[in-house]
Amino acid sequence: MSSPLRLARGAVDADRVRAGITGLTIAVGVAVVFLAATLTNGIRTVVLTELELAGPNRFVVTLFDLSDLDSMSQWDDRPPWWDRRPVSREEARRVAVLPGVRSAGLSVDLQLPGPQGGMTVARGGRSLSGVSGTGESAGWAERRGARFLQGRNFSEREAVRGDPVAVLGHRLAADLFGDEDPVGRRILLTTAAPTTGAARVTPLRVVGVAELRRGILDDGTDRSLVVPFATATARLDAPARWSRLHVQPAADSSPGAAEDQVVGLLRGLRRLEPAQDNDFALIWSEDLVGLVHRFTRTFLLAGLTLSTLTFLVGGAGVTGVMTLATVERTREIGVRRAVGATEGAILRQFLAEAAALTLLGGMGGLVAGLGLGAAVALVTPLPLAPPLWAGPAALAMALATGLSAALLPAIRAARMDPVAALGSK
Repeated sequence: MSSPLRLARGAVDADRVRAGITGLTIAVGVAVVFLAATLTNGIRTVVLTELELAGPNRFVVTLFDLSDLDSMSQWDDRPPWWDRRPVSREEARRVAVLPGVRSAGLSVDLQLPGPQGGMTVARGGRSLSGVSGTGESAGWAERRGARFLQGRNFSEREAVRGDPVAVLGHRLAADLFGDEDPVGRRILLTTAAPTTGAARVTPLRVVGVAELRRGILDDGTDRSLVVPFATATARLDAPARWSRLHVQPAADSSPGAAEDQVVGLLRGLRRLEPAQDNDFALIWSEDLVGLVHRFTRTFLLAGLTLSTLTFLVGGAGVTGVMTLATVERTREIGVRRAVGATEGAILRQFLAEAAALTLLGGMGGLVAGLGLGAAVALVTPLPLAPPLWAGPAALAMALATGLSAALLPAIRAARMDPVAALGSK
């Protein structure tokens, strides 16, 4: 049995340029399938782990139900929830003392990291850009699974007053302070005003260093910080409109009872009539799990669609290469038939060459997909977690493309008249 390299050479020799382009196209298709499966599995792993650690019976009060994708598709330029107001600090305080609630705390994202976003943190001669962060109520550490390495969390009093204090992620602390103790030191946080974009520098005092569990929006290196919610909205221009209230039902209360108490309280505080709909949304962890599955399925489907288009282009290339190989090797086919080769043997030879060509391109695509997945894992919190089926499925798609595209040229080669083939020039 000939090796794949030797079999592929028979097709490549007919048209090296076209064969190279075909192999590259197949490689791209395989890489897209593998990378889409890897990213989908990574997103699902990270988000579901976050939700599992947060607890199954928690819910979030926010402006709209982000798990309802069907309603989102019907939004116009101004969605129906646009005029709603977020949960206020007083409402959050009243929710937290309900008998069916164990804890409740507000949270808001500061500027997200990215080429045009993120914050800059400086101390002394050191400065770091692209830093992320959140404004939180005092009980945030339990909800986010933070582990304090130095110092402490900010107190309830500091959170209520909106003191200029911060807890640093341990990587951020190490990058800024090295081996020095950062607790009690001052840092300068530069943010951009939401309306004008003008830089605003705010001094903050470090009260603690914690190992922050990485989230899907973090940069993957724990270079983030946490400040009191009041500090974020009053001093750092955090968009209070996009804040959310995290609620943990009490252990001796059913989730349904806690939800009823929260809904009843908020409706009463907002003076909503019985016939009026809620002007807020409650999202349970289970709803977010469903959203994650729907999103990842859509993402994977988009990747498979793109790879299918790539495989179609690659299949056209395989057809061209094998057709040209048949023409170039007409006399060889005649000689083989004259010495006893059957139509089946000729058919298998050409199909084997096409399979070898596509599998070689597919192996290159797997290597490329693995490399891209590793690169993504280095700069994001997504793990390099390709599912077991990703590699075999991608190669199977490549092989099916090669065999189906080469079938017609292979049949033509197998059915050549030996006498006519020997007489060809």
